[in-house]
Amino acid sequence: MRQHVLIDAAELAADLQVAPGSADPAQAAPGSADPAQVAAGSADPAQAAPESADPAQAAAGSADPAEGAPVLLDVRWALGMTDGAAQYQAGHIPGAVYVDLETELAAAASPAAGRHPLPSAAAFQEAARRWGIREGSRVVVYDGVGGTSAARAWWLLRYFGADDVRVLDGGLAAWTGAGLALETGEVTAEPGDVVVRPGGMPVLDADDAAALAAGDGVLLDARAAERYRGEVEPVDPQAGHIPGAVSAPTTGNLDETGRFLDDARLRERFAELGIGRAPTAAPETRETTPAGAPETAPDATPETTPGAAPAGAPETAPEATPAAAPGTAPAGAPETAPEATPAAPETAPEASSPRTGSAAESPGNQAGTPAVGVYCGSGVTASHEVAALAAIGIEAALYPGSWSQWSNDPTRETATAP
Repeated sequence: MRQHVLIDAAELAADLQVAPGSADPAQAAPGSADPAQVAAGSADPAQAAPESADPAQAAAGSADPAEGAPVLLDVRWALGMTDGAAQYQAGHIPGAVYVDLETELAAAASPAAGRHPLPSAAAFQEAARRWGIREGSRVVVYDGVGGTSAARAWWLLRYFGADDVRVLDGGLAAWTGAGLALETGEVTAEPGDVVVRPGGMPVLDADDAAALAAGDGVLLDARAAERYRGEVEPVDPQAGHIPGAVSAPTTGNLDETGRFLDDARLRERFAELGIGRAPTAAPETRETTPAGAPETAPDATPETTPGAAPAGAPETAPEATPAAAPGTAPAGAPETAPEATPAAPETAPEASSPRTGSAAESPGNQAGTPAVGVYCGSGVTASHEVAALAAIGIEAALYPGSWSQWSNDPTRETATAP
């Protein structure tokens, strides 16, 4: 799973045919910041200017990505930071196109929709084509803050139908730390032809989030712990969190170098939060239950004829009969079948995802894993948490409106403290 979510600097350099050793590893990457500061909204954007890369090493960002280099997207952004474009121009990975999170990865803010609502399909398609994305493109996204803003681009691309999208593990600092050069200026890609198809990732609305937090699953709050507790609130109208949500700061997904934790540590982290625990021991109990103990394993009663329903319980037998053919949706759940059929209109539909609220079904998770949803301040850093869970094979739904929407709704309850 991890290889479908993350890419390291060495692999990306090989893709771009860029040799290491062409930059000083001690050189500060412009726009790099401590991810812990980003979560608190206090990242310092001031950084040293980089050296220019050898133009011969620069991979063409407009090359056909299916044939050669991936499309590279630079998504430098942090709460309160306004100079992402300037940092990009001062130094970026060769061939990367700058993405403006505020205008290209979000619709206009409003109290009703939150600070970073999902963009419309038409607007996102226009932006993706400007970045040079084509049908079948491979895409790599990065930033200077451990992937906490680049993950928004990762999530949106996946939501709008792109299959091969990865986050550069460790971001720009990992690239320069490997001795790889940056280039300056701006890259203009050859326009792409991608047609977006909304619905590739599950989403939640406020009611769905409330239901998860109330016990239908697990709702994670990816903001800094002090914001969750209601001790501080730098941007939204109320402090606190959604009642029943579990504090899971995004920075906990990263190690001290700003890279994602390894799979074992991610699994341990989320298991402690009530997600991804091992399946129940029921199968082992069935294997070790001695004969003559029908109380714990009535299905295994030796007197019952193989394949026959137990006497006295005809009502339940038909429901337990696996009449559906392998790969066929079980009776009573037809809603999921049409969702798996990817409609491919020439122009992208404007309607919201048909998978809204589908986290409750946990379609991509193993048995025993609860439904999972994630929110943050405005749906940006929560995407990082979704990516971390995806790296270990757990599908989570994003609440795009997040706290900025919830806290603006006077009908919604809020909670403070742990």
